[in-house]
Amino acid sequence: MRLLREHASRQVLAELHEYLEKIREQVLPKSEAGQAIAYALKNWTALTRYLEDGDLSIDNNHTERSLRGIAV
Repeated sequence: MRLLREHASRQVLAELHEYLEKIREQVLPKSEAGQAIAYALKNWTALTRYLEDGDLSIDNNHTERSLRGIAV
């Protein structure tokens, strides 16, 4: 699973990271876009950790669904 993810995703993520770095200077830091870019870049290692571990999910949908089931 890890090899498939790495093959399919690593280049796309590298291009996304390069793009975010490029446009970071072109948006206002306190705008929603600026905050989203800063968040993604600050958390890049965590956001891309699933590439190294085939057991990790690409998203947290399962966790989100389970929390919604608890909260009433």
